[in-house]
Amino acid sequence: MTSLPVDTSGVVSRPSLVGAMPKPVVRKDHSGIGKLVILVVILGVWEAIVRGFKVPEILVPTPTSILEALWQGFNVPYSSPLALHEPTLMTMYKALFGLTTGSVLGLALAMALSRFRVVETYAMTYIMAFQSMPKVAIAPLLIVWCGFGPTSTIVLVTASCFFPVLVSDRKSTRLNSSHIPLSRMPSSA
Repeated sequence: MTSLPVDTSGVVSRPSLVGAMPKPVVRKDHSGIGKLVILVVILGVWEAIVRGFKVPEILVPTPTSILEALWQGFNVPYSSPLALHEPTLMTMYKALFGLTTGSVLGLALAMALSRFRVVETYAMTYIMAFQSMPKVAIAPLLIVWCGFGPTSTIVLVTASCFFPVLVSDRKSTRLNSSHIPLSRMPSSA
């Protein structure tokens, strides 16, 4: 086994298979400190701009006032009308239920489309037409059809999650006759 030559600058040279000069590979810092610094700088600039230009809090709140409001909302008793516990749990419920429903429906339809070409031929036109509609334009219709309760939000989340799952799974579940012998090969383990 050959060891890779390491330079003190953090650049590693990989041996080339073709015989050309090895390309230097720069090691990336994955510690997240740089991302944290950028976040702090963005929040600091935001705070300074809002305070410096005296922008009303009702238009653009400062990051510190947002954090203070969150702290106050979670630091009150659960029965208080100002508590954020119940709205947070309800939002998580709607998001998870919509994600699960959209994923299951997208996977089921993708499997049906890959199995039955006739269904794919007729259904994909309508699926792509519905996917191209902006979800913001559908939201008022969903409120009229489903009401103001959690149902309209769940249906909107389901529709938003349905199409990416359908498109990616339709390609991955499609089998042709050349793939079947590969699935019957013995494993190398």
